[in-house]
Amino acid sequence: MIGAAGDTATAVELEASADPETAGDLDLVTFPNDGSYDELVLVRDIAFEAPCDNDGLPYHGVVHVAYAPVRRVVGASEVARLVEHVAADASTQEELTVRIATVLSAAMSARGAGVVVEAEHWGLRSGVRGALTVTTASTGCLRDDPAVRAEFLAATRHPSRVAVSRSGSA
Repeated sequence: MIGAAGDTATAVELEASADPETAGDLDLVTFPNDGSYDELVLVRDIAFEAPCDNDGLPYHGVVHVAYAPVRRVVGASEVARLVEHVAADASTQEELTVRIATVLSAAMSARGAGVVVEAEHWGLRSGVRGALTVTTASTGCLRDDPAVRAEFLAATRHPSRVAVSRSGSA
């Protein structure tokens, strides 16, 4: 996508295939990292619901997504769209977690990406109602650098201090 001020945004098209690093026909709009921002970018508490590949029943919860940018950054709404898009396909929670991390990392050519999914499953087979299942997946520096990984995981645990209103006003 070309903005009025020139090449301000680029759509990264992820082609459809069976490869777990793709997300069908989703285009992620990215922006130049003109300020050379090199710290983690974290989008927390993205609500989702997905069909479980094991029993067909839904599971729902929140996803926390982080990445370490290089040349491009992506807006929070694009990260939420990625989660929504990947969650539309039936999968296990573990598969969902890994797919979000690998798709974002590949699409952004990021130094690394990390995902934490916290979900409640509606499946009756487990016999554990109300339990929260937490899965993690990471690539690059979020996987290989213990300090960066610890920073990411700690940031997902902090309660929000921002009053968020779904109606558009704080």
